[in-house]
Amino acid sequence: MALATGCAGSAPPAIRYEIPDLAWTEPTARAAAEQAPAHLGQLLGDPRLTQLIDTALANNPEIGIAAARVERVRAELISLRQQGLPEVSAEAGIGREFRRSSGQTLDFRSGQVQLDIAWEPDLFGRIRAENRAGLARARAAEWERAAVEQAIVAQVARAWVQRATLNRRLQIYDEVIARSEELERVVRVRHAAGAATRVELGLQTIRVLELRQRRKELEQSLDRTRTALAQLTGAPAPGFLAADPLPAELALPDLQPPPPRQLLALRPDILAAEARIRATDGDAQAARAAFFPRLSLSFVGMVEALGGQPTTQSLSLGSSLLAPIFDLGRLRRNLAVARADQLEAAEDYRRTILAALGEVEDLLKARSLIAQRSRIIAQITAESSLTARLGKAQYLEGEEDLRTLIDADELLSEAEEAQILAWEEQLLAEIALYQAIGARAAISAPAPDAERSASN
Repeated sequence: MALATGCAGSAPPAIRYEIPDLAWTEPTARAAAEQAPAHLGQLLGDPRLTQLIDTALANNPEIGIAAARVERVRAELISLRQQGLPEVSAEAGIGREFRRSSGQTLDFRSGQVQLDIAWEPDLFGRIRAENRAGLARARAAEWERAAVEQAIVAQVARAWVQRATLNRRLQIYDEVIARSEELERVVRVRHAAGAATRVELGLQTIRVLELRQRRKELEQSLDRTRTALAQLTGAPAPGFLAADPLPAELALPDLQPPPPRQLLALRPDILAAEARIRATDGDAQAARAAFFPRLSLSFVGMVEALGGQPTTQSLSLGSSLLAPIFDLGRLRRNLAVARADQLEAAEDYRRTILAALGEVEDLLKARSLIAQRSRIIAQITAESSLTARLGKAQYLEGEEDLRTLIDADELLSEAEEAQILAWEEQLLAEIALYQAIGARAAISAPAPDAERSASN
């Protein structure tokens, strides 16, 4: 046993990564505790989006695959837990034999019942360590499923926002096309009266045709959001009907992230990585315990009967001690692999934390810059609207040429489109922040009942 203990060595704990009590570089408006996580559809204020998200959570195939993986790991956990239970087997048999001797027929009837019980006491904690590792893997699989759910919720919301943006852009194009067609009629009348050239009429006609062609491209993009929503909700794309939301129907939330240290308890990918560390800890402990001898206890009871009367009763108790002697090379390899898995899981945990902190940091800075750009674009839109009105009036009075009017109208349409795209960028940033702070996972966190029962 001393040899086995020396070969096992000590199992170093996996390296944990702790972050100091820092604050985000971009200041937030209020404490995160004042805004509890909610359903993303409710945060955006659209009941139709809420229904789509719920449908996706119930029918999305990616979520179904993640749920199946959870069931598989749970089944493996049940198998691991059975290792610590006694193995009981029973055997029974009935026989009858006829013999003829010296003109007589002999009838032999016999019966046998045997009960075998074998149990391996977990003297050095190998089975308990394997159970802890299996439980940690089950928890990791549950958090991985929560991460998939969170990603699907964000994808549905993004597709919905993109659909609302495209609908508003189509409205803008309809307004621009209507203004351009009206201007084309004016130029045509002026050309007939000799006040405009054929080139001016041709330029305006080309512009109308280009606007119609761009609108067709937007219609194609809008249809792609329909098929995307169909796939996300687990429905076939042919025949799938999607509503046509508009930006005015959606609210712009102001999510406040928790402090960086609290993010570790909310992000499902971080929690899954932490659970994998616990799993590798259990693997290393089990690999170390495998160096120690294994004790096996057995009980065998048997009753035999002949002619209906018990004739033989036997009872035996046994024990065996199996110590690894010639298998030390394999055990050393298993322990080395387990320790390497510990270090890999710790580094993966640290990488996941750093990526999560960087993601939230980038989103907060981007949200601030997007808001600033939106205010500038709003000023450009207001100025472009005034310039377009003045340009049209001066063109009709003959004070400006057609090219100036077209330029002013194009600036207005570009500003209006930039304004709706900035709104989309703001909303997509909020959706990304919702996902980055683990809001959905905080709602659908795996229930800890199984873990409590296993630890008891």
